[in-house]
Amino acid sequence: SEGWTRHSMDQSVLMRYVPDGSLLAVLGIHVDDILGRCRNASVIQALPERFKWGSLFFGASEYLFCGRRVLMKSRTIQVSMPSHNVAIEINRLPRERRARPEAPLEGGEPSELISGIGSLQWVGSNVNPPIQACVSMAQGGSPTVETLMQVQSMLKEVRSNPDEGITLLCMDRESAMIVTFGDGSWANVGNRTQAGYVTYLAQPSCLTPEGGVASMVDWRSHRLKRACHCTLYAEAMASRAAATSAT
Repeated sequence: SEGWTRHSMDQSVLMRYVPDGSLLAVLGIHVDDILGRCRNASVIQALPERFKWGSLFFGASEYLFCGRRVLMKSRTIQVSMPSHNVAIEINRLPRERRARPEAPLEGGEPSELISGIGSLQWVGSNVNPPIQACVSMAQGGSPTVETLMQVQSMLKEVRSNPDEGITLLCMDRESAMIVTFGDGSWANVGNRTQAGYVTYLAQPSCLTPEGGVASMVDWRSHRLKRACHCTLYAEAMASRAAATSAT
């Protein structure tokens, strides 16, 4: 529409500015869902007039968007997935199977493992960064009963803490900066090397000894595909992945 421009880093994000350059409104589009913020509802009044909506909310401080609960406060936005987490189902393994953790999976156990990893990956990649490493390391190789038990243990933890999520802090747009950290653990899972990174939107004060505020906006834990012959190589590859995510 006239007056709207696409964000240079994400074509599904639209922005509208006033003549003096101030941001007037921003819209994010995901398939047939839209999430936005504007100074005045009249800016997007054409949308409900032009399209048919299943539901439309203006000025809500709490709402659901693509399965995530978004809670807006004065200077923070909290994102979590309580509805998904409390609905997690876990089929407890029989005692005789739990007594043999080294045994290979059989029967319906491989499907249980795939389903459990899928649920954890969905939560971890969206609102729960701490579980990402465990989920990544549970994949690949030859899974055993112990692998399935570890995944079920993580599922229980997520279900027991359904409101766990991320908090985004209000930042000054002009001075905000991107800070990223990457690290690798050489051959920590057999002969595989695990790497990970976290990327923050931060205020410059976070680089001072006194510290400052920052919001985690991207994260990942993954196995390095390239063979690493030493710890330094693993950490360099992890740092490269971190830098790539920040750019």
